[in-house]
Amino acid sequence: MATGVVTTGAAAPAVRAQGTHLAASASLGRRPGYTVTPPPCDARTLTTDTPGAAPVATTTLARVTALRGIDVRMRLARLLCVTDSRADSADLASFAAGVFGAGVNVLQLRDDRASDTDKLAALELLRTAAFPHGLVSVYADLELAREFAADVLHLPKGRPEATKARRYVSRWASVGRSCYSESEIDAALADDGIDFLTIGPAFGGLPWFGRLPGLDLVRHAAQVADPSVQGTKPWFAIGGITLDNLDEVLAAGARRVAIGRAITSATDPAAAARAFGDRLRAAWGDEFDAFILDAAAAEGRFRPVADPDEFDSDRPRLEQDPEFPQNP
Repeated sequence: MATGVVTTGAAAPAVRAQGTHLAASASLGRRPGYTVTPPPCDARTLTTDTPGAAPVATTTLARVTALRGIDVRMRLARLLCVTDSRADSADLASFAAGVFGAGVNVLQLRDDRASDTDKLAALELLRTAAFPHGLVSVYADLELAREFAADVLHLPKGRPEATKARRYVSRWASVGRSCYSESEIDAALADDGIDFLTIGPAFGGLPWFGRLPGLDLVRHAAQVADPSVQGTKPWFAIGGITLDNLDEVLAAGARRVAIGRAITSATDPAAAARAFGDRLRAAWGDEFDAFILDAAAAEGRFRPVADPDEFDSDRPRLEQDPEFPQNP
């Protein structure tokens, strides 16, 4: 959770909320990168950054929770889970709440059997469960990503190009690419429009595209995009990974994994997610604490969620803290 600056119009003073909630005089609506909780409103006292300055007058304000930017949360993510809409068991909401609470950082919906309407409803359920720290990913479907206002969009092998895909999501969304060869990994790493990668298949469970499953791609990715190096694009090993073979994946150099049935089909999905999370946390060790600090410092307290001119002058606006400039 992060703090930041809030203004309520051209003449409003810049203030920093003391706590996890920022305040604004009206609802900002859903915007990528932060969440607005609905009324009722409450009164908050905001204080200036100037030492010894008197508090700004208390007013009635709607709560706004500012979160770390999407790109930072993706860099800090270790565990991505791929699920369908769980129509057979009708437990998507409880499943999502359980695995998010157990350590899943990103939930991705893939369900070829579901209608567009059902997919959108499922994504909204996942977004609710993800609050306040998790992320929800749309896979492949650009129109669905636009309708859902996706924070994360994962593109399949090859097409569409990232430049086209980015026209369907906000400028702050994270866009990923599935990679099945060394050349595809290298191209995705060099593509400024791609923010993260999935690499596989490690043990099966995915289309092969003429390549047998194996850990060679994971080793290549670890060599050209060492997960521990700051600024390296995050990548997730994927494809048939289970708790039984996870150590092999980690030994090959992965520090993030994307899991399907090993969590979704488990007797206790939350327990399975927690077991994966614990193993990944142990693999990172103390290195991850420094990674968190460096990532947050590079990001700033939080990212702005829209250009100032996207808002009317009498509407509240989140602004970047000038002490923590946004990454170029």
